[in-house]
Amino acid sequence: TCCLLESGVRCVRPAGNACYNKRIQKTVQQKRLKFVVDPGVSQMYICEHHKNMIQNYRNQQHQKSRDNNNHNDNNNSHNNRDINFLMLPLSLLRRYKRNFKLISKPGCNKAQLADIVARHFSKIQVDQKDVLTCFLYTCKSNRSQ
Repeated sequence: TCCLLESGVRCVRPAGNACYNKRIQKTVQQKRLKFVVDPGVSQMYICEHHKNMIQNYRNQQHQKSRDNNNHNDNNNSHNNRDINFLMLPLSLLRRYKRNFKLISKPGCNKAQLADIVARHFSKIQVDQKDVLTCFLYTCKSNRSQ
């Protein structure tokens, strides 16, 4: 049977093949669901009912974060989802940080620096007309060389 106690009552549904692991436990705690593991069980398998409850919650959370990301992307004049700042060299990230005078804690690693740069990059407002004008001017002036 299922290894969970729901509101203090042991679940009598047959256990499936889903294991109650730390990731699922974290989801249950975040959702503040009313079930805990029965301390008397030897195997940590949960029933399909509880598995579906947890998956539905997780899907709702992912949907909310996707909606928030889409809303933020629509507010920005550009979209940096396709840019993987971790692929950039550390020297370039440091130069970007220095150029824009970004604040970070001393000794931060590449992942932290990439996150700082990505957040700053997503907040930059870009005038598309000016950028295109400058780009076309540069293309024309470099063609004559």
